Amino acid sequence: MVSESFISFAIDQCYFRHESDDAPLWRGMANPCWVNLTDPTVVALARSFAPSYLRLGGTAADNVSYAITYPCVGGICRGHQSDPIAIPHGVLTANTWDELNHFVEAAGWEMIFGLNTLSGWDIDSNHSWDSTNAAELMRYTVDKAYPVVGWELGDEPDADDKGEAYIYPNISISHFSVLFDTASSIYSSIGSGTRASPWIIGPDVTHFGLQNGYLSHFLGGLSPPGVDVVTWHHYYQGASGTVNPTDYMDPVFLNDYPALASLAQQTFEKYDRPRKQLWMGETGGAGVEVNGSDTILGNFRAIFWWLDKLGAAAATGHSVVVRQQFQYLVVPVKGGGARVTPEFWVAQLWRKVMGTHVLAVTGDRTGVLRVYAHADASLHTVGVLAINLGNVTATATIDIGASVTEHDEFRVTAYPEPTNLEATDAALNGERLSLSPSGTLPDLVPITVSGAQLTVGPRSVTFAIFQDAWPGAGG
Repeated sequence: MVSESFISFAIDQCYFRHESDDAPLWRGMANPCWVNLTDPTVVALARSFAPSYLRLGGTAADNVSYAITYPCVGGICRGHQSDPIAIPHGVLTANTWDELNHFVEAAGWEMIFGLNTLSGWDIDSNHSWDSTNAAELMRYTVDKAYPVVGWELGDEPDADDKGEAYIYPNISISHFSVLFDTASSIYSSIGSGTRASPWIIGPDVTHFGLQNGYLSHFLGGLSPPGVDVVTWHHYYQGASGTVNPTDYMDPVFLNDYPALASLAQQTFEKYDRPRKQLWMGETGGAGVEVNGSDTILGNFRAIFWWLDKLGAAAATGHSVVVRQQFQYLVVPVKGGGARVTPEFWVAQLWRKVMGTHVLAVTGDRTGVLRVYAHADASLHTVGVLAINLGNVTATATIDIGASVTEHDEFRVTAYPEPTNLEATDAALNGERLSLSPSGTLPDLVPITVSGAQLTVGPRSVTFAIFQDAWPGAGG
């Protein structure tokens, strides 16, 4: 099963940290990180994904200090800078923390926050974690009853982007031990995923840390109770190189992710802890440092790797997928409001069609046609997603073990040209998808098709709902 918050989102901490004054970076439209979390349209669009988690993390998290018990004085936000200077230092103020939590509450979401694992770090000798500042943030959060339901510690500890501060697995293990003790001294309990009893989440390794054994070493060295949620990160291209957009329609290229997700599942299954979960803790198409990463975001091409990753993650036991970033689907508009991308629309259709029970699908899922199926126990329906990466129409006959006379289809194509991968608009059953002038979503209405065969046009996707198909539906 997947979580009801299966589709969740991240906002990098570089988007709201303060630097030399009391104006957080994300307030300025000139900054590509910007998103106005108080804009009514942005809040309403976020609410359309509820329930969901907002993860505040990223590389920047490992040089952020928390100015919770004191204000910015004279335009200067104080805070202790972590020793490795490869990550610019920033400060999270109480006002900004309040605003972030108010957004999460207004959206009906819950928050996961990544703490600075390099607090107190000294390159030469001291590699312990100083939890003093983190404890201040936790106490403030508890006092305000904010919806923080999980605490992470560090971002991609296996990566070499922190100057001389490489965090070996044994160091990360010791840091998490301090985190558990610190959280236990503030909360009455740990491990339920609520604001009163949050999860401990980590270690947020890259897929290289999955492949080279870092994750196995970390999990194997943790003392009980360890972490409640195991996380790793994936980008098809992480921190270097140049994006070739055609790769993102190549089945061989996309097959990299299901193989790694399966390895993560195997590693996770060896971790013997109660209540454990496996999450895709951060994921996207290509890291922002990669040249051309914008060519596989915000256009119709992006829906294919995005949906294939959702399907493969669910099929390999991942209960939550955290998409980097929220503002890649809900894009702020100068003067107020927001526009949405094709990725937004297919994420909405996933939520509408695909239930939380993941079903096994037989047949090849490594070619141009990829099929995923889930069930909704409350509605007794089976939801199917069929992805066609190819240039010709494909069909898929769905055998759900019951007689099917008809089903509902949601056929998603590019707009206005149905196979234009560069299009920034999408159509549902031939009609352009768009928000109303007030920013509300239209009804997503299917067409009814006879039989059990799905038709998937070239370079398009089809969602389908089969009624009264889930076992135990009553006949």
